[in-house]
Amino acid sequence: MLAAGCFVLCFFLLLAPLSPCASLPAEKPSRAKSPLTVLMDFESPHSETSLASLRQNLTQILTPSGLSVDVELRKDLPEHAQFGELVIFKMRGSCRVGPLLQKPHTDPHSEKSGPLAMAYVSDGEVLHFGEVECDRVRAALQRILGVGGSRKNQETFGAALAIVIAHEVYHMLGNATGHTRDGLTKASLSADELVSPTLGLPPRAISAMREQR
Repeated sequence: MLAAGCFVLCFFLLLAPLSPCASLPAEKPSRAKSPLTVLMDFESPHSETSLASLRQNLTQILTPSGLSVDVELRKDLPEHAQFGELVIFKMRGSCRVGPLLQKPHTDPHSEKSGPLAMAYVSDGEVLHFGEVECDRVRAALQRILGVGGSRKNQETFGAALAIVIAHEVYHMLGNATGHTRDGLTKASLSADELVSPTLGLPPRAISAMREQR
């Protein structure tokens, strides 16, 4: 139940035959005031290979904004852990790929419909808390990944999750309720864009994130 004045900011897949890039700006990154901790709370077992790929790709994506990224798991946090900048993601569903992970469901469109991720907004401020729908991201990539749980597929899935998370980090750190016209911060991305190695933050998104810090 959301508090009064709170709504959800969603990120959708663009449906255009299996359809959610711009090049990174050639400018020197600014120095971050403090590392950004991306805290993940997995509700189901996840792939360590996908998580390693997520870490690597998220760091690469956010580096032009001047951010030093530290990805942590909530279950591994020590008591009384302290952070500088912090964003939290609830990782819903099965955050890995493989033929044994396709859960039966009564609604054939349940995994493919709805947002890939979301952030929460209260009184005009984007909160540093969001959710990622791993089942929907996997379903969006099914044409590309198939159902095989190979190491390459796990790495590709982790890279796609990094793009989805970076999109929400832009909203959170830039306090932005709107989207850009290009790059990974567009309102929606195709499945092919989710696995594109050239997809990055556009200059407008980088500026918004820097201005808020």
